[in-house]
Amino acid sequence: MLGGLFPKVHDSVKVWKPKFYPNEKGYQDDLFHHLRTNLNNNSFFGSSNYSVRMESGRNLCDIAVERAVGIELKHNLDKKAKVDRLLGQVSRYMQDYSEGVLIVLTGETSTKTLEDLKYELRSINTGDSMGFSQKNIKIIEKKTPKLRTTSNKPKAKEPGSKKPTGKTSKPKSAKKPATSKKPAEPKKTSKKSNDPFKIELPKLELPKFF
Repeated sequence: MLGGLFPKVHDSVKVWKPKFYPNEKGYQDDLFHHLRTNLNNNSFFGSSNYSVRMESGRNLCDIAVERAVGIELKHNLDKKAKVDRLLGQVSRYMQDYSEGVLIVLTGETSTKTLEDLKYELRSINTGDSMGFSQKNIKIIEKKTPKLRTTSNKPKAKEPGSKKPTGKTSKPKSAKKPATSKKPAEPKKTSKKSNDPFKIELPKLELPKFF
């Protein structure tokens, strides 16, 4: 189906830039307000008056534009069980919206689950109750920003760095090179003569006469 409301809703979701929210409900509310403003803004052809509302009920999408387009938003589609549940929901939704269903993915979506979803959606009947016209099923993956965390931990000190102090350390004086000491001279000792006939007389100090 080339005409109708579905392409307008699809293009409006494509330009949606969500903020970070801790849960799926935050993204649903943000998208709801975006669509209500974006689809009904003043244009060259005049202002529109599309009905955009939050849905409630087992067989209804999260958001509906008129009764033509249903929008199902899934946050963190990262498990096979979530994909299987979404496929069952979309299969039921196709009977309630005249132009089809738009699947919007936010948060973390693994490549494997996304490929599984695309493959399994092919088996869903997109015909109307009479089996004639074909409805739309489209997937839009939105890259949502992550929460920034600031660390208050002090920075690790670099090895070898010392905390500066008010005192200035005096430069250490260079040590004088050690001087080699002279070896002590051995004391002179009088050797006794081995001559048996030699008589050594004691030294006598004579008185001095002035």
